[in-house]
Amino acid sequence: MCLYNTGLCTLSSCFTHQYYFVNMSKNWTEARSYCRENYTDLVTIDNPEEMNRLINSVNLTGYTGPAWIGLEKGNSCNWQWSLEERRLYSDGQTGFSNWDSSMGAPHTADGNTNCVGMRHNGKWNDIPCASKSPVGFFLCYDANQSYIFINQSNRTWTEAQRYCRENHTDLVSVRNQTENDLIHNMFPSKTWVWIGLYRDYWQWSDQRNSSFLPLILVQENMTWNEAQSYCRENNVDLVSVYSEEIQNWVERKVRSATSSHVWLGLRFSCRLKLWFWVTGSVACYQNWVPGNGSGAGHCGNTAAVQSGGGHQWVSLPETQKLNFICSK
Repeated sequence: MCLYNTGLCTLSSCFTHQYYFVNMSKNWTEARSYCRENYTDLVTIDNPEEMNRLINSVNLTGYTGPAWIGLEKGNSCNWQWSLEERRLYSDGQTGFSNWDSSMGAPHTADGNTNCVGMRHNGKWNDIPCASKSPVGFFLCYDANQSYIFINQSNRTWTEAQRYCRENHTDLVSVRNQTENDLIHNMFPSKTWVWIGLYRDYWQWSDQRNSSFLPLILVQENMTWNEAQSYCRENNVDLVSVYSEEIQNWVERKVRSATSSHVWLGLRFSCRLKLWFWVTGSVACYQNWVPGNGSGAGHCGNTAAVQSGGGHQWVSLPETQKLNFICSK
């Protein structure tokens, strides 16, 4: 086991958080125990400004190595739907489930069984996202045509999600038993299909509700699809820029890019004529170069941010090869 030499602890007060640099050689569990015994917990990071303040504090000590923070893979079932458009769900509809208890589903979060397939009996089971068997088939949700069975086998969950987002809206969500039965009756017997449920199993040690995750600039030129696959295999996903705060941090990152533009996790839906983030959310906050974000002509395009100038967004063919930013 690799040991990191430091930990960052937080001592909360009513007005601010105080951080303490601990120059000891401990693994993550030992560091968390130390922080909980002597302070409050390992540090939770709420925003980019806080991250920069922590980095500066550590740098002042003269230490240049890695340091533990309070982010870990959780053991709880943090399941969510690929399509996160909240207006599609009534109260309680995001919590419907139909797990196959006879197969022990859902299994303990271990980083492996984090995507969900519907079995031939209409029950759900969590299996590795990279599996192509026994699932492979999948159902898409389309805002105009409801559910669409895709008779193409041997696709991973990520490949199925990409197909649905490119050609329809997203992988199907199942909001209640009626929809579960309808979807179940759409595919052949003795087969499985991917649905849009997956597990996000990262959580903060102190259980506070922080959605902030670090950003990573990858200085390699890839197409948008290649960049998305790289981010999902090595980090979490291409970055989604929901606010001016995240945009400001993206701007600081792209200054070190080796390409004139840098891919974001934003693509255009040809069918809906809307821009969607890789999370499935509609792009509400926007920072387009004038004339780039609205109107026709964006089918097959994805969004990139300028690495210089005003750091605004442009619509580019997804086949171009650029640097990109992953969220982690």
